[in-house]
Amino acid sequence: FTTGSTPYSLTGVEMTIYYFVITQDLSFSISKATSSGQPGESIYDLVFDRPDSAGLVTLFLAAPDEATLEPNTEYFVHIDGGFVLLNKTTSTAEDDTGLADWSIADNHWSYDGTSWTSSNSHVYEITARGEKIADAEGDGPHTAVILPYTRFAGESPFVRAFLNDSTDVDWFNTRSDYDFRARYRIDIDPVALTNDYDIRLSALYPEDGYYRPTEEILELEELTDPPEGLISYWVTIPRDAGPYIKVWADNGTTGEYRIRIVYDPVRTWNGKEFSGDLPHDDTTWATVTISESQTGVYDYYDDHDWFAVEFEEDETYVVLTVPPDSWVTTPDIGTVVRLYDSDGNELEVAYANSRISNTLLSYTVPTGEGGTYYIDVSYANFQDDARVLDVLGLTEGFEIKSPFIKSRYLFTVSQQ
Repeated sequence: FTTGSTPYSLTGVEMTIYYFVITQDLSFSISKATSSGQPGESIYDLVFDRPDSAGLVTLFLAAPDEATLEPNTEYFVHIDGGFVLLNKTTSTAEDDTGLADWSIADNHWSYDGTSWTSSNSHVYEITARGEKIADAEGDGPHTAVILPYTRFAGESPFVRAFLNDSTDVDWFNTRSDYDFRARYRIDIDPVALTNDYDIRLSALYPEDGYYRPTEEILELEELTDPPEGLISYWVTIPRDAGPYIKVWADNGTTGEYRIRIVYDPVRTWNGKEFSGDLPHDDTTWATVTISESQTGVYDYYDDHDWFAVEFEEDETYVVLTVPPDSWVTTPDIGTVVRLYDSDGNELEVAYANSRISNTLLSYTVPTGEGGTYYIDVSYANFQDDARVLDVLGLTEGFEIKSPFIKSRYLFTVSQQ
């Protein structure tokens, strides 16, 4: 069969066949035609529920989730392991319940153990099930496909796309809710490009009338050690809204790829300046120097900032957060500071309205338990923390962003 003019995600193939012996070990797969039009190696195995008895049955042969078929390309349904009869049809087109503008070839091929041979001319009735993959069109930002990034996940899921010909340009929109001046990573997964090295991309804010009279191109830095199998670039986003991403290829390269955007801030922090808020996870932290002030950011309502600090046994340490003077008037409902040991056990917790009073936590390290400890600084308005609500005199938390989003705090750990 031959696909239509757009790439498709294949759900499966439906076939009416006659089972002669129910015990026969049939298998089905999809293969792509070679340049000479013969069946190539199987690329996707199809699975089905074995019938309860021999006879005429309609099988649904399910494809794996990642099954993607290229546009205007010939494929084969490969049957192996037994003898069956297939329904014939006089039409070489998919029926109304199948995929529009697909076609079925007027022949089939058989394998004698060494080579494929084109056999008698018959059209066999099959129905492909699936859906079009929304290709990012090349008309400009107004046709961009959304990369659904969320702060909670810290990344967008991969979005599948195709470069259909040498002139195709794909556009993606990263939308809003990004962290001002934070670093992100754009990942390209070259699933089936004819040449991985030819793919190109840029990140930009297009011309937008009065507020953006000229196009703003962002600087990209290609990673020398990207995640395995990916082509990755760093980009620092200069505003709360993410840029558009434009993808194309040189030298006539075409084929399938996937794209996503990931929160990937700078991993080192000197405590005086920052290129972006610390990430919302407990695997990336800023290293604290005792008695040296750090600057943090209350970035959004469920933001967590993590700090790692070395404590000595039998010593008492004080953790203090206080707003910089220039931010004293910023509205705030409170800060919570939690101390954890290296096994993830919560040791102490402190709450305060950080625009009225400092948040102070004190801890004495037991004998023999010196080492790395972790401090979590976050908003004190969590839906899931009844202790916070009780301290603040609230009956319920906020489901929207905090009013003091983007404000900074000072953070110090000192030895008493």
